[in-house]
Amino acid sequence: MRYAFDRRFLKTVFLTATPFQLDVGELREIFKLFARAKNAPQNLLDQVEGLLDSVRNYQRQYDEFEETWSSLDPLIAGRFAELYERDVSSVANLNDPSVLVIKKQIAKLRH
Repeated sequence: MRYAFDRRFLKTVFLTATPFQLDVGELREIFKLFARAKNAPQNLLDQVEGLLDSVRNYQRQYDEFEETWSSLDPLIAGRFAELYERDVSSVANLNDPSVLVIKKQIAKLRH
């Protein structure tokens, strides 16, 4: 594939008919192929690494959120979810310590 892409095209496009389920390593390899296009930005791979770092950071934060969420009391979790779905700002009044952790984790994920 590298030979086929090696500066033979001005641009590249990635199309798939299946759900996108590549892991970060496979995605990195796809972008390495894109970087071989004649008009690819010189810093494309640096941009990709920044993006992949953000993806890994998000995945880590989501895993932490999921672990915290699964340990919540089901009644508290249900009430939080109900309020959050109705109006995100309505959870600001919840002061249960476990909910405070969830609120911080959600803020990080949204950021």
